[in-house]
Amino acid sequence: MSGFQELIVIALVVFLIIFMPRVMPRKPEPRAGGTGFRKRLSGKMRLGIAVSAVYLAGAAAWFKPWEEEPIRFLYIGVGPVLAGWLACWVVAGFRGR
Repeated sequence: MSGFQELIVIALVVFLIIFMPRVMPRKPEPRAGGTGFRKRLSGKMRLGIAVSAVYLAGAAAWFKPWEEEPIRFLYIGVGPVLAGWLACWVVAGFRGR
């Protein structure tokens, strides 16, 4: 008798997988505008990201933090990039008012 119950359970699962999506109401499609999360990057933002990446790569190649003092790389390499992006963030906050 247990073999018959297993077949019924498998048939029920297959039935639910195939037919339930057709029965359930569809969710409304998101609008093209969305929530604004996927904004396109402006030219200035792309330039800032590229300059930051090139500066960090150059500083890493110059100071070689994996061989010598990593603190110096953090101060001279990462510090200015972090300070620059924080300044942009603060300025953007004041402009948004």
